[in-house]
Amino acid sequence: MKHVRTILIYIVFLVCSTMLYSQAGTIKITKPKSDSSKAEQTDRDLRPIYELHYGYKLFFDDFQNKFNTIERYKFDEPLQLIAIGLGGPTTISRLPGKYYMHILYNQVLPHAIQLNDSLPCKITGGIFSLAWGKYLVTKSENFYGNIYIGFNTGRIRFYGNEPARQKNPFFSPKVGIHPKLYEGKLSVGVLMEAEYDISKLNWRKTLAANSNKITIDRFKQTGFTALLSVGYHFSNYNKTNDYDGPQ
Repeated sequence: MKHVRTILIYIVFLVCSTMLYSQAGTIKITKPKSDSSKAEQTDRDLRPIYELHYGYKLFFDDFQNKFNTIERYKFDEPLQLIAIGLGGPTTISRLPGKYYMHILYNQVLPHAIQLNDSLPCKITGGIFSLAWGKYLVTKSENFYGNIYIGFNTGRIRFYGNEPARQKNPFFSPKVGIHPKLYEGKLSVGVLMEAEYDISKLNWRKTLAANSNKITIDRFKQTGFTALLSVGYHFSNYNKTNDYDGPQ
């Protein structure tokens, strides 16, 4: 089952990559009437981008004082995330204008904890993210942002000690904003999301685990995600032409 889920994630990532790249190759650009039209120049620089992310997921609910929450934060506590993402311009059927789409996979970095204050183990997990939204274009040629809605889904799990080998799957609708500064093909930004967990709160044993399990407190994964991002735009637009595909 784990391998099937991984294969599905790669298939979705490949499909979205193809969609975004094809959009980049078919965008038609109107030549500006004057050099003072900075907003139009900025809009033409919106293009598909690969990004690396690092940051934290913070929860509303406390979990045995083991995870970071919005009221209590420590730099060295989970959940710490590292992610790879793809985003860029797309179109939505029958809706005018240019829209934004991104797809991310977040890996929860392994971290040692004391479960129930007595059982040593480690936590890890994976989170798949998909979202659509709009570009927030400014008059600056080096700044823009994205505002979007979508969902996060995945699981966190304990491992490293047989009685603790359990998982907590979740599905969370979300809203987010992602302002960016960029120069040429490179960009840096901050991704901020708020999500609401609508799934069951119980922990379940993993497929490879035996039936000898401890009782773990129910946990709702509603909270915030904050990630630093570094991006690489893999296509260029020549501002002197009316139409430009990837260079």
